[in-house]
Parts: sequence; C-alpha cells; structure tokens
Amino acid sequence: MRLGHLAWALAIAGFWSVAAHAAALGSMRVGSYLGEPFVAEIPIELGAGEKLEDVKADIASPEDFQILEVYRDPAVDALRVEVVEGTPPKVRLTSDQPIDAPFFNVVVKLSVHGVDYFKKFPVFLDPPPALAAPQPKPQPRAAAAKRKPPAKAETPAQVPAKPQVVAASAAKPTKPKATAA
Repeated sequence: MRLGHLAWALAIAGFWSVAAHAAALGSMRVGSYLGEPFVAEIPIELGAGEKLEDVKADIASPEDFQILEVYRDPAVDALRVEVVEGTPPKVRLTSDQPIDAPFFNVVVKLSVHGVDYFKKFPVFLDPPPALAAPQPKPQPRAAAAKRKPPAKAETPAQVPAKPQVVAASAAKPTKPKATAA
C-alpha cells in the first residue's frame, strides 16, 4: 500500500518537473492593420535545458481547431510560421496577401521533443490610421479686430420699492387724503 502512494507521489513530481521546464509562448504582438499583409510575433520562453533547434512551430491543423472548439477563419490559411532566433526567440506569423478579417483566432502549435503545446490567440486588426485631414484655413485677424466686444450692461434701472397700482376703470383720479399723525 505504501509503495502505491510512493509511486503516485513520484509520478506527480515527475509531471510537475516536466511541466515546469516546458517551453511556452508569450503574448502576441501584431504589427499590421486591417487590409495589410499580416505580421505578428510571439516570444518563446524556453525551459531549462531546451534548445531553440528542438522547437518547431506551426498553425494548428483544422482538426486541432475542431478539437479545441475554435472557429478556423479562412484568413488563417494565408499565414506562414517561422521560428526566429533572438533574445528572446520568437514565432513570427506573416502573410503575403492582405488580411481583411477584423477578428479571427490563431491556434499556434509548439512542438518540443515530441510534445505538442497549443495556444489560442485572438487577433483584432484595427483599421489603418487615417491620413491627416487638411487643416482649415485660419480666419483673417483683421476682421476679428474690427468687431467690438458686446457692451457691458450698466447698473440696472432702479425698481420702485412699492409697486404702483393702475386702475383699469376710466374713473377720475382722486387726490390722496392727508392723514393726521
């Protein structure tokens, strides 16, 4: 019974050590716009003891897309893959023809020592930046200088303290009676 537990522990430890030293793909950096030939790079993170010459990269097959339940846009068929040396090494994706799909998924298959790793990358292509619009011609300053600023309102008219009542009838006005104080 103890031997069974030890075997499981060794198997799990072996699994974790292989996973800890496996190559991995970083984040994709796209360098093209919608309607242009596609260019993107993905850094490769090599595990301890792994060499770049042992790494192969490709676009996942249509069957792999189906197994992973990812829609394979026809734009993916135009992509080429190459592994590029550098610090860090990279997977470069390119196309000869313009890509007109604003959004598609790419699944990259990375093979190292006979083990295949898959990573899905959603790609969002922005439209190319618009050409700078011509600037409107500035208005002549002379016309602006001739205009006078609006006059400031002077002190408001005095409002009588008591409202005056105007009789609506045509009666004769009467003199006010003096009252004794």
